[in-house]
Amino acid sequence: MIKIVHQVLNNCQDELVHPSSSKGVLLLRQAIAKHLNDYRGMAVDPRQIIIGAGTEYLYTILIQLLGIDKTAAFEEPSYSKIGKIYQQFHIKKIFIDMENDGLSMSQLSKTDADIVHLSPSHQFSTGAILSIGKRYELLSWANQGNRYIIEVDYDSEFRFQGLPIPSLQEIDNLGKVIYINTFSKSLTSTLRISYMILLPQLLECFEKQLSFYNNTVSNLQQYTLAYFINDGYFEKHLNRMRLFYQKKRDSLIQRLLDSPLKNHISIHEEEFGLHFIMTIKSDLAEDDICRQALANGLQMTAISHYYPGENKHFDKSFIVNYANISNQDIESIINILSQIIL
Repeated sequence: MIKIVHQVLNNCQDELVHPSSSKGVLLLRQAIAKHLNDYRGMAVDPRQIIIGAGTEYLYTILIQLLGIDKTAAFEEPSYSKIGKIYQQFHIKKIFIDMENDGLSMSQLSKTDADIVHLSPSHQFSTGAILSIGKRYELLSWANQGNRYIIEVDYDSEFRFQGLPIPSLQEIDNLGKVIYINTFSKSLTSTLRISYMILLPQLLECFEKQLSFYNNTVSNLQQYTLAYFINDGYFEKHLNRMRLFYQKKRDSLIQRLLDSPLKNHISIHEEEFGLHFIMTIKSDLAEDDICRQALANGLQMTAISHYYPGENKHFDKSFIVNYANISNQDIESIINILSQIIL
């Protein structure tokens, strides 16, 4: 990476000292468009891509483009910060139950939602993957009026078996899907570079009404990432990380299932993403398990934590984000849980 930074400093001296477009540096937008075409089969015009420092910034832009008089539907359970951003704009929120193959379309169809916000490739927190049938059903729903789909594809790079599932944006022929992704999962959480692909009608609105915004990512970061992608380093990095995380996930699951816990837990995973679900069979209440684990230095997050209301479907089901779990951590986790539930 240091070598690439030196290249950027040598080759882009003029560009680094002048403000970039409100959309972001064109070279990076072109690199992202090529990556999406090569990896996801998505035909994207770089002019439609907006770069931002984190998805929170992009949501605030998007809300202003779509209007605050809308009703937004969210998966339940889901990442609470997104809903809080909409709440700041006083947008009406409704929540749609998750099923094994994604959000409930029968429930969505009975609402007055104008926007649906979802992560179809690997839903957080349940890990569910939206089925192909439901993807087309959702696009049909969006075509019935002035409706939009916001697709968050946050860890789609980490599919361990089979070909990537087509994104909603890829199969959208109606101009209804706004695609959002981030590099914080595929590279590092400290790299706050995200992007969205605006539909042509929303892009026109952005250019007329919001282009006065300064881009929130430094030119140095944008050019460095563009070089990183264009020179093939990003693809090599993803290939290494997929292999690394697959081995780590397989090892963790196997060690859990070979441990004394094996008859007291069940694992739910979809060969996708950087977390899986572990359900504990115990007479202890979920809160008691969390409290005892924390007293022993283990923080556990239950799916119920991501419900805005009552947890309807998941009991003692915990999110295992294995990306930061070391081999030493695995032994400690098994010992702590064994003390609590055996």
